Amino acid sequence: MLLSPRMSGTNTPLKIYSYLKSGKPVVATRLWTHTQVLDDRIAVLTEPDAHSFAQGILSLLASPEKRRRIADEAGRTASLKYGYGAYCEKLSGVLSAATGKGC
Repeated sequence: MLLSPRMSGTNTPLKIYSYLKSGKPVVATRLWTHTQVLDDRIAVLTEPDAHSFAQGILSLLASPEKRRRIADEAGRTASLKYGYGAYCEKLSGVLSAATGKGC
């Protein structure tokens, strides 16, 4: 599993996007810094304290099924929302709005 135990901040760490594509489940703190991208379908989100974070880790260690389900859903979400196709679609929208032409 991959961990992101941030205690504060508002910017999403770039590593989160790599984590989603990794094929491994993610444990992260339930702060705006993570929830801009992550939700309970694609990560184990915990309160930003040591006990809660440890409980999130233990929940994944106890359940191979949960680890696989979260990792699989994260990979699908990464491909759909943050993959090359999604990038091209967003870029085309921006170019179209700015110039009246797509890619």
